[in-house]
Amino acid sequence: MEALILAGGSGKRAGGNKLLFLIQGKPLIMHTIDSVKPFVNRVVVVSGRYHHALTEALKEEQAIEIIHNEHHAQGMFSSVQCGMRVICDDVFVLPGDMPFIKKSTFQALLQGSGHLRVPVYQHQKGHPLYIHRFLIKPLLNEPQDSHLKRFRNRYDLNTVSVDDKGILIDIDTLDDFNKHVKERG
Repeated sequence: MEALILAGGSGKRAGGNKLLFLIQGKPLIMHTIDSVKPFVNRVVVVSGRYHHALTEALKEEQAIEIIHNEHHAQGMFSSVQCGMRVICDDVFVLPGDMPFIKKSTFQALLQGSGHLRVPVYQHQKGHPLYIHRFLIKPLLNEPQDSHLKRFRNRYDLNTVSVDDKGILIDIDTLDDFNKHVKERG
């Protein structure tokens, strides 16, 4: 099992590299990585504009591979495809700005069935997306102007109910960051 963490965004709405905003003295992206790490053998982070800053921030971390998506300006799906080129196993795909996903959600997805699994909280689909290795090649063959939702909707998507509001919370702005960090104390 592997994890693909998407970290190629520009952070324009947050006013900078939100993935390095500190939560309890640790970069936001490390909280995302730490939540998935117990369930995978390998973590791949796909960077973009802030490649050097992310590489520096994560240099001490074991078992994290950072690859640079030179086409990050084309959007998130270009980062998904860039990262999937190095994935060899079943994979969790999740944005790097989702630091509040519970470990129980990853466990529930692993125990689910089907080639594509998505967690659901109060009837809303969230992240991470579980993708079976069988679907890597079809995903890589998607047109570049596609997106993950379009891809997943072509296949049988199994939903897994979870008690985890964190699957819906991403940090897009400084206000989001302040609100959600404050909620958690």
